Order: sequence, then structure tokens, then C-alpha cells
Amino acid sequence: MSDTFQPRGSLVFVRPSSREERTASGLIIPDVVEQDAPTSGVVVSCGPEVSEDVVPDALVLFGAYAATQIELDGQEIWSLRDRDIVAVKQRKD
Repeated sequence: MSDTFQPRGSLVFVRPSSREERTASGLIIPDVVEQDAPTSGVVVSCGPEVSEDVVPDALVLFGAYAATQIELDGQEIWSLRDRDIVAVKQRKD
């Protein structure tokens, strides 16, 4: 991701978790089927006013329509407010 753009205030940039393209029973969902907005992702970068437990590389859960999709350097990134994050899981090294 670009080093030139950093979120401001209490904003967090998140890379959405990959969406399942196959159901539990093995059915493949085609690209033309409209899917819900993501509800989880990995933190890419944080603004200076974000809670101290929200750090880059943490997995976060958030409301389905809490984030705004943006594109940075050809990557799909979601911008959301710190207060819209409902859970954080730190990744183990």
C-alpha cells in the first residue's frame, strides 16, 4: 500500500477478508451474484486517534455497512471509524 496516504483522526484502513466463492455444500457462487459488504478484515494502517489495541495486521470485525470502499494503488481498501469496530483479534507471530 502507498506510504503517501495515511488515515486521519480515528479512521482505520482495512483490507477486507476474502469472500467465500463456494458454499459449504460445494456450490460455486458466480461473480454476477451480488454479495453483502464485508464484515471483517485486516488492518492496514490507523489514524493517530485510534484505540491502542487496533494496530496494523490485527483482524477486526465491523458492521456490514460501516465501511467505505476506496482504491489505493490498485488495491481494494475499506475506510472505517474506530468506533465502528466491534472486535479485535491480534495475530500471533
